[in-house]
Amino acid sequence: MLRSLASLVVVGLLAAAALAADDVTVATILDGLQNPSGVAIRPETSADDYEIYVADAGAGRIARTRSGQSGNGDDVITGFASQPNRTDPFQSSGPRGLLFLDRVRLVVTGSAGKGRAFVRLYELSDEPTPLAAERYEQHVEPTAAGEQPELAVEAFYGLARTSANDSVADLLIVIAHGKERSAGTWKVPIRAGMLGELEVFRPSGPNETTVPSGIAVGRHGYVVMSEPGANRQSQAARLKFLNPIDGSVALELAADVPEIPGLAYSPRTGNLYVIASGNSDRDGVYRIEDIGRPGKPACAAVKVADVHRPTALVFGPDGALYVTALGEVDANETNTGVLLKLTGEL
Repeated sequence: MLRSLASLVVVGLLAAAALAADDVTVATILDGLQNPSGVAIRPETSADDYEIYVADAGAGRIARTRSGQSGNGDDVITGFASQPNRTDPFQSSGPRGLLFLDRVRLVVTGSAGKGRAFVRLYELSDEPTPLAAERYEQHVEPTAAGEQPELAVEAFYGLARTSANDSVADLLIVIAHGKERSAGTWKVPIRAGMLGELEVFRPSGPNETTVPSGIAVGRHGYVVMSEPGANRQSQAARLKFLNPIDGSVALELAADVPEIPGLAYSPRTGNLYVIASGNSDRDGVYRIEDIGRPGKPACAAVKVADVHRPTALVFGPDGALYVTALGEVDANETNTGVLLKLTGEL
């Protein structure tokens, strides 16, 4: 069952007293990445030794490293069609989002270019040779837009899994991008570890041009989705709490950062963390704090670490926070992407 809106605000957003940036340590785990855009933790592993997977979109690969290690990472899946976008790296084709269904089943979202959006399921093995991108177990694509051009999908990006129970189905909720606009959010049923057909979860409105960016599911069960402000440089991003049953908006809050490409809940504290990008002065990792009053829900974004152009984030089982980022802007260098590890009171 879903919690009431009153408890949603308290459980989903209430954070501890503000922490200074110095309370969080940032370490580089991988560097030399080309437009990293997604990150996931392989489940059912020890909190002291686990694997981190990165969607390195510009290189057309999925890379892997282990907690406590650093370097270039090992190739896990290679050969994705990839076309970098120098003016807007967030629009590059290739693998974009990652999510494990279990220890061996990895879901990858992305685009093969020219409007060929995909959601793929891979079964990983212990073989040292990387898996070819075309060696998937399942490949699902959106239905033809037909007379609904607003549903024409160019790429799938972030994704999250619902907390299934007697009322809520086991679903992947996937953010879809159209040509210079939102293509809504889509859902994929999960049945016995396999993917069903893609269906529209929440369509975009006829005048909706703002493209959702980040997505997560918290302990409260609601799907939390972020949308950038109308003006990336100045307007506040929006956090929308969606009912996982029908996609209706249960709560909407303004966050005082311009764009939020990723969200994650701390498994240790339950606090919501987001990454902000699109404005070099505001780029970084933020904790969302509840500053609302009875009948007037509101939140504030408190920066905990500076990160240049972050793209995705995920918590490890030990409470460490992993963040992919495009890194410093350099016109002559394409391999500035990094995987960072944040530790501290998160």
